[in-house]
Amino acid sequence: MKAYDRLPRTLARNAARMARRDGALDRMSGRDTRDAGVFNAMTGPVTPPRTCSPVVAWLTGCAATALTGYWATGVADLAGGQSEPLGFLAVLAGALPGALAYAALVAFLTAIPMPLLVLAERAAHWRRGASDFLTAALMGAVLAQLFGWPVLDGPRGIAMTLFAAFSGGVGGLAYWLAAGRPGPCRGDGEIGLGRAQA
Repeated sequence: MKAYDRLPRTLARNAARMARRDGALDRMSGRDTRDAGVFNAMTGPVTPPRTCSPVVAWLTGCAATALTGYWATGVADLAGGQSEPLGFLAVLAGALPGALAYAALVAFLTAIPMPLLVLAERAAHWRRGASDFLTAALMGAVLAQLFGWPVLDGPRGIAMTLFAAFSGGVGGLAYWLAAGRPGPCRGDGEIGLGRAQA
């Protein structure tokens, strides 16, 4: 006897119809495993996020870092007194090749360190997302120091280092989102619901 047989007639019909619909949806989505109906009844359907390959996610993070710098160019132009829309667009169009070159530079500089940092995050079971943001921000600040914006140069150096850290953090967050919001492993090789491992 099913649990919904004890319900009033109208509610029992609705419950039976919903159970058939859920079963059909589970079969269509490939989630028709044993106890899937019980699990869905307790938690609702869980749709795993769409993920891309880790390399594509990393390139997405590099592009996000470069676009953050590109965006800053436009904001700096507006803050400098640019009030003409065509002049603003001309500045942005002129900065686009530089943004593409910057994305390639970020990809080159992070090709080895970022996979190592991601492996360290996985091994330490850190909370992903926040750790992706922070490690990429730290890498942005370190790379800013290596390429001539030292903190010791005063306020301008500090501002450039903080911006490099922010743009690196945006890239790390974009990587995490593009990779399908990976979470830490539970230790048995399983991943939390609604998460993907990248």
